Amino acid sequence: MSFKVHNNIFLNILLYIIAFGILIGSGSLFRYAYSYNLIMLMTILVMASVIFYQIFIPVSNINNKIYITNNFNINFSGLILVMFFIFFPIISDIINQVKSYEITYFYIIMFILTFLLGAYYRGKILSYYLTLMVIFSFISLLFFFTELLFELPSFIPYYGNSEALPLKSNFYYVWSSTNSNSIFIRNQSIFWEPGAFGFHLIVATLLAYEAKNKLFITILIVACITTMSTTVYIFLSLLVAYQFISSNNKIRFIGIIFFILIILY
Repeated sequence: MSFKVHNNIFLNILLYIIAFGILIGSGSLFRYAYSYNLIMLMTILVMASVIFYQIFIPVSNINNKIYITNNFNINFSGLILVMFFIFFPIISDIINQVKSYEITYFYIIMFILTFLLGAYYRGKILSYYLTLMVIFSFISLLFFFTELLFELPSFIPYYGNSEALPLKSNFYYVWSSTNSNSIFIRNQSIFWEPGAFGFHLIVATLLAYEAKNKLFITILIVACITTMSTTVYIFLSLLVAYQFISSNNKIRFIGIIFFILIILY
């Protein structure tokens, strides 16, 4: 028995769930509002089920040729990279005397399972991760500019600013804001602070550039600017420098960046 890759909706749904689990398990307010261990467990179980699927159920492509089998070729450079990612957070936690190692264990298991998934599924997960980040970024821009220019409507579902949430964040399930006296509003999407959102934006922007999707790039860059994060601005500076060196139309790119900055400030 085999399944065709292009027709297997169930498998694609599982990969979407993995991408979503990685996203909300990495700095989102969902991990504070709900059980972080449950998010961890569900994501890991779905990843393990996909690995089981690819080992025991042959998958064929559109030409009816077997695409994935249970024969594994060890990629030693990939194995070394995985081992680095496994030991680095452990050493970091020991140096910083972190008492809870839950997130460390989470990443250890995630990286091992990601390695076992294989290159094809890793690529699909990254593609779905990019799509989810663009969706959340677009939603965050709608909320950000509404909050900046007007006021969020009362009918929007609101979790609240519980003590369980860091910085007593106002959590709207698809967006959040920090409860502070600052005159500036910083876009943090569903994450606990703008820097966490910025980390995901940097990764997503690089993926969008690799995919050469101009719409995705535009949405993500605008979202980057609204975070007002120093790290993200350094990334944007490097991106502008890269575009200036490599782009065939440097003037138009720089003009777009300045136009966005003028609108925001």
